[in-house]
Amino acid sequence: MTKKLIAEAIGTFALLFAGMLSIANDASLLGVAFAHGLAIAVMAMALGTVSGGQFNPAVSIGLSLTGHQKWSDSLAFIAAQFVGPFWALLLRRPGRTPWARLGMARRPWATASR
Repeated sequence: MTKKLIAEAIGTFALLFAGMLSIANDASLLGVAFAHGLAIAVMAMALGTVSGGQFNPAVSIGLSLTGHQKWSDSLAFIAAQFVGPFWALLLRRPGRTPWARLGMARRPWATASR
């Protein structure tokens, strides 16, 4: 079960991180949709055999409501699906993280001319 939860956290991390980066780089609506779709496709191919590739709490709840998954498993999956985006948020906003005090808050890829 631990491998499944780690896979779900990595999958949701990749989904949200790709989406946030595309929005931060002023991508068009099509670009943002493409980033999310590509992240889901890659994570489903890479991690789908490990965890089933749910990557969405609504899917986990739906599987439990239809009897395809135990509620205890769904709650664990939902917790993992919230951990992944939390880490994506911390990486996207380095100025608000604990390691910002260590001088690692600057993003070398960010440009001042926006």
